[in-house]
Amino acid sequence: MQQKDQPFFLKAKNKQEARILVVVKEISIAQNLEPELPKNMECIATNSGFAALDLIEMWKPSLVVIDDRISDMLYDALCSQMRFSRYMADVPIIILSQRRGLFDKYRCVEAGASDYINTPISSTALANRIMRTLNISMQHATTSQAPQRIVRNAFVHFNGIKSDRANNAANTAQEV
Repeated sequence: MQQKDQPFFLKAKNKQEARILVVVKEISIAQNLEPELPKNMECIATNSGFAALDLIEMWKPSLVVIDDRISDMLYDALCSQMRFSRYMADVPIIILSQRRGLFDKYRCVEAGASDYINTPISSTALANRIMRTLNISMQHATTSQAPQRIVRNAFVHFNGIKSDRANNAANTAQEV
């Protein structure tokens, strides 16, 4: 029996270019995802939000995937706490969610998510989204542009949602 505060899946690879931290309720998501990732990516998974907070300081992931069904912490609270970490300020965070409402997407925007993916999703499609997000993140890092999450004049624009942080109102800016 695995302990709640320990990673439950770890596969180290020799020369990694990217490290993916997967915070999921079910190990099968991480086990199915790992073979779909390129050989130069390393993947570690946990089912605990608290363990994920410890892992980001030790392991310094390039990208984090959070399942909204983790049991020990709310997914948006975990995302917010990760954003407070010195290291995680610009690291992409992808939320996997079975919820499809505008309010849930808004919560992710407010918490600092870089992307929001409705589930179920195939492991191949998820791996493609991870690689695309990492490519965008690396391009921003090398060109010194703003990260994916653009904040201007107290507005956050994210996948068609316009969020006014001062009034906590969400409007659809455009359909993507």
